[in-house]
Amino acid sequence: MRRFIYPIIFLLAVVFSISAQEEPHGMWRERPIEHNIIKTWPFTNTLGRATIWDIAQDENGFLWLATNEGIVRFDGIRSTVYDISNTPVFESIDFAQVEVGEDGTVWVSGRSGIYYFDGARFHEWKSDDVELNSVWKIITRKNDELLVLADGQLYLIDGTKLLKAPYDLSEAFQLKRGFDDRVWVIMNDGTVQYIKDEKLYSHDAINDYAKGIPVRMVVDDAKGNLYFSLDNEKVVFYDNKEFKEVYSGEGEYSIGIIRNLFPDSHGYVWSTTITGTYRFNEDKIERLSTDDGLSDNGVRTLYEDRNGDIWIGTFRGLNYIYQSPVGRIEIKENGKPVAFETKSVVEDEQGNIWVGSNNRGIYLYKNKQLIKPRASFQVPENIFTIYFYKNGDLLLGGNAGLIRVRYNIGTLSLVSKISNEDVRFVYVTDNDVVWFNTLGELSGSKTFKLENGVLSEFRELQGKRIRWMYEHDSGNLSIGTRAGLFRISNGVFSEIGEALGFSSDAFSNMWPGLENMWTIAEGTSLVRFREDSDSISIHNARNGFTIKSPTSIMMDSNDGVWFSTLSGLYRIDLQELDRNTVDQDSLRNVEYYPANVTVNPAGYPVNWKAGDDVIYYTSPEGLVEVNERYRTPRIKNYQVQAIDIDGVKVLPESRIRLNPDANKITIQFSTIDFLNRGDLIFEYKLEGFDEQWYSMNGVRDIYYTSLPAGEYYFRLREVNSDGYYEDSTQSIAIIKPKFWYRTNLAIVGYSLIIVLLGLWLFKERTKQIRVQNSRLQEQVATRTAKLEEVLAGLEQTVAERTASLSKANSELNLAMEAGRHAVFRWYLDAEKNKVAEYSDRYFNLLGYKPGEFDTSWESILEKVHPDDKDVFFSVLQQILNDDNSDGPLRTFKIDYRIKKKDGNYIWLESTGRLIKPDRAVTGLVTDISERKAAELEQKASEEKFRKVFDASTNGILLVDREGEIVMHNQMAEDIFGYEGDEWNGMSVEELIPQKYRKGHLKLRDGYASDPLAKMMAVDRDLAGVKKDGKTVPVRIGLSPLSLGAEKYV
Repeated sequence: MRRFIYPIIFLLAVVFSISAQEEPHGMWRERPIEHNIIKTWPFTNTLGRATIWDIAQDENGFLWLATNEGIVRFDGIRSTVYDISNTPVFESIDFAQVEVGEDGTVWVSGRSGIYYFDGARFHEWKSDDVELNSVWKIITRKNDELLVLADGQLYLIDGTKLLKAPYDLSEAFQLKRGFDDRVWVIMNDGTVQYIKDEKLYSHDAINDYAKGIPVRMVVDDAKGNLYFSLDNEKVVFYDNKEFKEVYSGEGEYSIGIIRNLFPDSHGYVWSTTITGTYRFNEDKIERLSTDDGLSDNGVRTLYEDRNGDIWIGTFRGLNYIYQSPVGRIEIKENGKPVAFETKSVVEDEQGNIWVGSNNRGIYLYKNKQLIKPRASFQVPENIFTIYFYKNGDLLLGGNAGLIRVRYNIGTLSLVSKISNEDVRFVYVTDNDVVWFNTLGELSGSKTFKLENGVLSEFRELQGKRIRWMYEHDSGNLSIGTRAGLFRISNGVFSEIGEALGFSSDAFSNMWPGLENMWTIAEGTSLVRFREDSDSISIHNARNGFTIKSPTSIMMDSNDGVWFSTLSGLYRIDLQELDRNTVDQDSLRNVEYYPANVTVNPAGYPVNWKAGDDVIYYTSPEGLVEVNERYRTPRIKNYQVQAIDIDGVKVLPESRIRLNPDANKITIQFSTIDFLNRGDLIFEYKLEGFDEQWYSMNGVRDIYYTSLPAGEYYFRLREVNSDGYYEDSTQSIAIIKPKFWYRTNLAIVGYSLIIVLLGLWLFKERTKQIRVQNSRLQEQVATRTAKLEEVLAGLEQTVAERTASLSKANSELNLAMEAGRHAVFRWYLDAEKNKVAEYSDRYFNLLGYKPGEFDTSWESILEKVHPDDKDVFFSVLQQILNDDNSDGPLRTFKIDYRIKKKDGNYIWLESTGRLIKPDRAVTGLVTDISERKAAELEQKASEEKFRKVFDASTNGILLVDREGEIVMHNQMAEDIFGYEGDEWNGMSVEELIPQKYRKGHLKLRDGYASDPLAKMMAVDRDLAGVKKDGKTVPVRIGLSPLSLGAEKYV
């Protein structure tokens, strides 16, 4: 088939892919800088508002930012700001530099001096000799030394010592870290020197080249090449042999004076300017500005993190460029990128990538740019569908109809016009049969077939909007539509999966692979057809396919399966997808990449895998490309960083042995995730101690105290609400031995001593017993005769009653334990003091052993929650002291919270009776914590539903099975004009134009029998009737809702 890649092209692509995996950075750097997706933060967030002067990453993965609003620590989700309001040692919020030492210490400097972070809080570094202010540059070096530039003066900090004018340098203009512990020094006169191996050198080659023009900055890359900027705005590349001007001060860009340069591990050097950031590679220059998505053109700093991602700090906020196989391509007008909506993408037989757009016609993707091809005719503005035709021609469909065009010598020419109707889909079979689908306002969708020059309507698909076709072999077609799945086999038309409910599903995309045809039921599930057996299986959240709202499927060249969704792109290995569809548990090791690939209404094809293995997706923001070769391994989002044993930190080795007296163990870990999907959390478990996995909920230190002797395994894992996505790969064994006096050998010794002591006592006691025995024998004989007579009569009665009581007691204990009950008795003693007595079950409910705490009235009252004490005390005071009650007893019931041994509170319900003659209360205590939690959860859920319902920017109506409107929000009032009680008893038909009301009753009854979430009449306009009788255009979406036994829409 022509749509498959030629074998030789595929072989070359595989070889190219393998070489790319060996040098992932080398591949990613090929992407034009403006094609990368840039993440920014809103102005309401410090990260989107503050001026970012410097960036660094600590050993735990936290990102530290020096800003004009303080020091910020960021983990991908939460940003913690340290300023004068919460950090007493800070005297200013204006910081310029942040550095991380070899020992992991975070150093920051700024207007008020130098500070360091010890893992818990900041401390000020002070010197008895010099007061350091306006510290605008610090560089950490080996042996934990710190090179400092303060007020133009150079210092060296070594521990607590401060050395003035190190390396015989008293003043400098700028410092810059280089490779191999080199430090570049820009002198006040603009000459360049550098510190290497604790010695100062002059770089004569650069100084001679500059010829007196001040050098503003110099950096070296990983290969030893140098880049430096001059005061005359030039940027020069020096490979230690010859100089080459990268930027001469003139040309396409007006950069200005560059005061800072940053090398990355990809082989580029970046600059900071007031017109954006520029990326240099010898003589190649690329620019990134606000036109490309930067938050501000005033770039102050750049940083490369441990994953090779680039962070850009500007005068207004932070920007993040992550290494991603996903990029975005926009068109350029007057040199500036412009976002536009693409509708279809296809590759022709010559390898050209054609892109159809909304309102902008057709584009050709060539040399990493979208260009407008020359045309000898007026190309339609709306191109919804493209497909290649015989002789290398293209078929273009859209609002202006279906046309056949030819691309030759760089120019598009019109060959013929096939249809004047609005065409949204076109497909060509191997036998050059053209299928296309039209959208009519009155007649609905129609499907036509052009075969051997004869055009005919295929009436079996009347009214069906086609989304895709796939030719299995000659004469055998599968067809996905917005309302069902169909097949044409040897001229016979049939519907697929009607019994499975496919008739109402929109099948948006398909992919053939592994002797299967995979198709997406838009927004709901993945459907697999096994071609060898014609069997069908459906995969969604109910049976382990946990990718939400899928819209398309595609496979890359490395057996990776890509799913587009409403929230972005997901990738899983084909082997994992196959395992998931068989085991039907949660997907594991899912990769997520943010991207907007949701186009509505969609064209065809919405994605395409080209001959070079690049996958293209249509998008509201241009053309999205997925290049599998740009995928790079990333450091795990979760890692155990250290283990603290009674205040002493140890490295997290695979096996840790504790002392027998170890008490408090703190496990510190990092959950850094800058590509956060939003639904991921982290869980931990100490196997052998914890019975279940526990959510971290933002906590990064886990404490265990008084662990019993034994062997445990600490594990971390990454999960979401549907199931875990990544196995716990890090397991740490923790062994705590017993004390010597609790070992088996010690126990044997203790046993031997007890046996010997027992033998000695036995002998002594035997002597005494023999003497007493002779005197007692006579008395025993006499009394035995009398007792035997009495016992004979009692034995039978006692045996019967004992068996009955034993059975009743056993049944009562089982009932009490199953119902989490306990028995109590309260009474006043002779001195009128209140006394409380409880059964053993009461202690168990509170986490104690029986008798472990005092059950005095004061002790019980102390454990009652402060908010419940007054009510608890009042009820008991009244029932014990009230002499005016009628009858011999009174009953009461009270709910209250009481503290358990572990410090947590549980809800108890005490019910009892007052026995008046004894002035005593007896009753039952029941643990009702689960019931209370359910009540609170139900209340919170109802409140949350009402707030979301009322806050919606769309008009929402809740309608019962009879069509009566039982609930509405404010936006509904604004749309239709009815207010308050006017909605009471109103039928939904009253909001529908008169001519449609009778038909709507049947539609409503039909929907009630098979309710599904969907949009109504996407292909035509709908209207509603306002209070004043006027109509208003509306777009209507239906969603079924069950509240208890009631059904609503």
